[in-house]
Amino acid sequence: MLHGLHIPEHAYGRHGTRALHHPRRTRKLLLYRSEIDKTIGRLGDAGVALVPLSLYFQEGWVKVEIALDEVRTPARGAHITAVRRRSGTCS
Repeated sequence: MLHGLHIPEHAYGRHGTRALHHPRRTRKLLLYRSEIDKTIGRLGDAGVALVPLSLYFQEGWVKVEIALDEVRTPARGAHITAVRRRSGTCS
């Protein structure tokens, strides 16, 4: 489920649904059961978050590309910056 994602009303949506459109309603993710189980298993790990990469409209549907990513704590971010500075890839 996607909670709190704002999807604005769009002119080329399905006919008759404009009156029912609520930009911030909870929306279902259409995934295979195996993908749902794998995603939920990974989200149970500490420091992993579900991140929306892009949002676009296609044939009246809203498509969201998502990814799992590690959450950066301040200590983790400082460590990554220090490693980049030592290797010369960060200014």
